Amino acid sequence: MSIDTTTLSRIKISETDLFKDATDVHCHFLPGVDDGIHDVTMSQAVLNYYKELGYTRVFLTPHIKEEFPENNADSMRKAFNRYKEEIAPEGVELKLAAEYLLDNTFFEYLASGDLLTYNDNHLLVETDFLIPIPDFEQQIEQVRSAGYTPVLAHPERYEYMDFEQYNWLKKNGCLFQINMLSLQGYYGESIRERGMFLLENDFCDYVGTDAHRYRNVRNGIENFYLTMDMIKKLEPLFEANKTL
Repeated sequence: MSIDTTTLSRIKISETDLFKDATDVHCHFLPGVDDGIHDVTMSQAVLNYYKELGYTRVFLTPHIKEEFPENNADSMRKAFNRYKEEIAPEGVELKLAAEYLLDNTFFEYLASGDLLTYNDNHLLVETDFLIPIPDFEQQIEQVRSAGYTPVLAHPERYEYMDFEQYNWLKKNGCLFQINMLSLQGYYGESIRERGMFLLENDFCDYVGTDAHRYRNVRNGIENFYLTMDMIKKLEPLFEANKTL
């Protein structure tokens, strides 16, 4: 679509081309397995909304961590296959990956080699939101040594991280997946500002919703307005999503 930048300083994200044939690389729509959507009906509703926006591919990325002891690659594959028998949104391809917390359980999974990834070796990982982990950099190196490319989920949400650590992660092969709604202010102003810093300084590689609830993601998107500069920064991230 053509945008008259002489009359508009901001534009609603749903009125841009960002969602055209888009891929969401991070969401919690596999029902009943973690703290995301709990039932198939609501999952269907959010996928229908995604289709309206223009998404054509969605990675379901359930949490795998100690908090959900029943979750592992095998159990999530079975849940995913059951889910696809119940729901098959026309025009939206469903894929399975997972979001791994770098806890003690994770390194057992890493040793087993049975992990849910993008592209066979891109692995979505997260760390603690509130408490810096002393051996975090060593953990990232372990992931890489095992043959995986770590994709750090929502780096803007770790408020204790500083430029030096972000820079170390990028220099040492870690890719960044920013949450789209962080830039809208969904998680608060400090996280929005951190997300803008990462976006403006070209730290980000992919963009996802990390959506857990239909109402929340819809409200966030419907109230998300971008400048032209933000659109230009987000365009390559949406394109990169398609390569996973």
